[in-house]
Amino acid sequence: MGYKSEIIGASLKDDPSRVRGKAGKLILFEEGGSFPELAAAWSIARPSVEQDGIAFGLMLVFGTGGDTKGNNFAPLRDMFYHPDGYNCIGFENIWDEYATDKCGFFCPQYTNLANRDEDGKRIYMDEDGNTRRKAALDYILELRRQVIENASNSNTIDRYVAENAITPQEACLDFRGNIFPKKELQEQLARIRTNTNLKNYKQIGDLTWSEDGSIKWTIKKTGDITHYPLNKDDDPTGSVVIWEHPVKEAPVGLYIAGIDSYDYD
Repeated sequence: MGYKSEIIGASLKDDPSRVRGKAGKLILFEEGGSFPELAAAWSIARPSVEQDGIAFGLMLVFGTGGDTKGNNFAPLRDMFYHPDGYNCIGFENIWDEYATDKCGFFCPQYTNLANRDEDGKRIYMDEDGNTRRKAALDYILELRRQVIENASNSNTIDRYVAENAITPQEACLDFRGNIFPKKELQEQLARIRTNTNLKNYKQIGDLTWSEDGSIKWTIKKTGDITHYPLNKDDDPTGSVVIWEHPVKEAPVGLYIAGIDSYDYD
């Protein structure tokens, strides 16, 4: 009797194909920011809630950023900033500075704070449940200031910011150790990724030798490597990317060449 419904829980560690099979009304991916095979699992599971391009069920992925193990967060970041590519609902990105594209649903730390005063009234929400944004944001920033002033290392600060983010770019902080100011670099990277005007300057191509000994520039539509580490099926060849072509007959010292070389046996 009844609907004969069931709830199935599965660990996708090392095997994203475990989501393949039964049709479902609701599929939840928990801690998506810690799962490097999230994109594969999502693609495999889509037929479970879609038929002929029409969705009859719902898939949700949620989690936070700042995974310390390599590139685990990359799939969730890509899904968040490119929702249309995964048949996800997109929203106007009102959070990241200079953002022009849509993004996934984001809930900043200062929304819906449950703090109450001595009379039991909510401090940071009005009677209708709307967040008092300025007061709530000031409170979160004050907590952050205390962490910044008392933390013994930058990783502690980065972890706190990512776990209590007020923008998506903060939730995407990378904790792998380096000597550079990660938060500021992430903010600049977010500006670059979300500014569609900058994409018009990007040229992908190959440099080859012509018969007369000169170098020939051939434009291509694709071929550059945009993420690392590479996935199993990715082409490691790569291409040259030029954002601004050098001036002809440039004076000595105008440009600097650099290379991150490697050696192997």
